[in-house]
Amino acid sequence: MATLILTVAGSLIGGRIGSAVGAILGQRIDGALFGPKGRDGPRLADLSVQTSSYGNPLPRVHGRARIAGTVIWATDLVETRSKVKAGKGQPKQTVYSYSANFAVALASRPIGRIGRIWADGNLLRGEAGDFKTPVTMRFYSGSESQMPDPLIASAEALGQAPAYRGLAYAVFENFQLGDYGNRIPSLSFEVIADEGAAVLDVVLGEQLGDAVITQCPSAFDGLVQTGGSTRDLLEMLAPVVPVTGALRGGQLHLRTSPIEGAAILPDDLGAAVGEVHGVSHESTRAGTVPVPSSLILSYNDPDRDYQAGLQRAWLGDWNGREANLALPITASASDALKLAGQGLSRLRVSRETAKLSLPWRYAHVRPGDRIAVPGLAGAWVVVSAGFEEMQVKLALVRDSESGSEGQPADAGRPLREEDAQPGTTLLHLLDLPWLGDGLATSPLLLAAARGTEPGWKRAALSMSSDGGATWTDAGIVNQAATMGIVVLPPSGGAPTLFDLASVIEVQLPPWQDLTSRDRSDMLSGANLALFGEELIGFESVQHLGGGVYRLSGLLRGVRGTEWAIANHVAGERFVLIERETLVALDVPADAQAVQAMASGVGDAAPAYAANAHAHAAL
Repeated sequence: MATLILTVAGSLIGGRIGSAVGAILGQRIDGALFGPKGRDGPRLADLSVQTSSYGNPLPRVHGRARIAGTVIWATDLVETRSKVKAGKGQPKQTVYSYSANFAVALASRPIGRIGRIWADGNLLRGEAGDFKTPVTMRFYSGSESQMPDPLIASAEALGQAPAYRGLAYAVFENFQLGDYGNRIPSLSFEVIADEGAAVLDVVLGEQLGDAVITQCPSAFDGLVQTGGSTRDLLEMLAPVVPVTGALRGGQLHLRTSPIEGAAILPDDLGAAVGEVHGVSHESTRAGTVPVPSSLILSYNDPDRDYQAGLQRAWLGDWNGREANLALPITASASDALKLAGQGLSRLRVSRETAKLSLPWRYAHVRPGDRIAVPGLAGAWVVVSAGFEEMQVKLALVRDSESGSEGQPADAGRPLREEDAQPGTTLLHLLDLPWLGDGLATSPLLLAAARGTEPGWKRAALSMSSDGGATWTDAGIVNQAATMGIVVLPPSGGAPTLFDLASVIEVQLPPWQDLTSRDRSDMLSGANLALFGEELIGFESVQHLGGGVYRLSGLLRGVRGTEWAIANHVAGERFVLIERETLVALDVPADAQAVQAMASGVGDAAPAYAANAHAHAAL
């Protein structure tokens, strides 16, 4: 059989490697001649869930891919206790938060860098390298010279920390778990092994070395090989990228494109010892079951955050049968459709095989040659060549062409989280009159914050009432306040009448807006905002474009702030008063000045605000 022939030939050339490659090629040829065998290879599902099990193979990543990874090291969760105020007049409660330290293996070969990271499907790290949740991450590319991570080294016994050389991995330190149910979330990583495509020539060359010459220029955006041998890889790709092999010049060659071979003369068909011609040829069509009229290819689509994509190729009229093929490759929709077309075309024509007997002068014909056979339509590819009783025996398979070349493909609408930058934190301290029912019983200030970019989510607050000598935790701003500046300040007005003559224009960032509310809602506290130091309600909102809003139907000097009606200037602050965006800060009764500090994930340095406290709430 072809397997035996090529295994022996490979052994003569390259020892173990040559023998292995020969077995690869022989099994490929046997599969083409006598039917494919079962295959248990990597599937798309293998790459979707983070694991931490012993014995799981680590993927070899070429090009770009989204990898779940394997947890290879972790400490116990770190518990932090803090006191928070439950509400006005209520005792403080003890709140527990948790963080984790762990390492995740990504690839069993060196990679270039990590792009985006997802946690439980939500974006954790953006394209620009910004983290949406506070964490420290260190990346190790898998070089043979990398040293142990300092966190792992500090946690393990002296000299017992592995460097994981040859393994690409990431270490997460002080990963805050509050957003993930106080557990380590399932992480997936955009891995870039090289900045170009995954070229099959390069992949095979890395695994087979110089023992084999490869001419396999087929390329994918990304290719993930999870365990298995080179043979497994070639068998996995065979439906769309079949590889043929032959001995040429004493060395084994692997090719994905056939070589134009010798022309077969009609008089040479069916040659036998002492004869010029006899039986012309033998050709067969395998099986009687109709070939599928469509093939569905599953792949990973980079235009959809590497989510699984499906492309269907059609060939001829629908006969009720279709084939399914799942490959752990990264490809665009158009490339995937092209591959599906190639796979379907090969599936159809590869069932047509032929055997030839030729004179010895055709001994130069090798597997991988494309030839034309008199009496047989189309082109044929040699899959095996041998000698028997001074005859050249060739086994052929019908050559195929893709039916999806140049066809448009649609990747579908991606379901992705916007990669918004957090920006830096903007912070205001508000010394407002008491906004609740009844009377305030202690001094307080309100903190409002947002980011300079739409991805801002939260900031931790600290407060000082002794000029910055000491700081205490003051809670977390969990929602961005609607904040901007006054472009056109209001004119004078009276707190006893609705101001229907004045208008105010404010500038907001593009991702924030204002809406009109009816008068009853406004009187109930809706559309209440701080303009400079005056609290004003407004009914009507007109968007002028460019983030500028004109406000009218004003209620002036709310809650005793009529003293500030005449003090407005362009450029003063605008803060919409909404309970869910404001954090109350308890202030010592004797404090004359208060400072606040806010730190968000995008802040290189904290944001500061100060207020010469006037005890307005009292």
